[in-house]
Amino acid sequence: MVRCMLKCKDLPKELWGEATLTASYVPNRSPTKRLKGITPEEAWNGKKPSIAHLRVFGSLYFKHVPDQQ
Repeated sequence: MVRCMLKCKDLPKELWGEATLTASYVPNRSPTKRLKGITPEEAWNGKKPSIAHLRVFGSLYFKHVPDQQ
């Protein structure tokens, strides 16, 4: 899965760690049949996790550099 994530986005191997973290983070916030439609995170903590911060893996971003610098 991690190799596929890197290859599909033409990303360098140096991002292997970030891809691994993403590959384990996302399933923990996805509903499963085994838990009857709730997420593993919700089963563990008792509250529904927010997914508003998730973005497409490998998407472009721009760093803001203040004018003073």
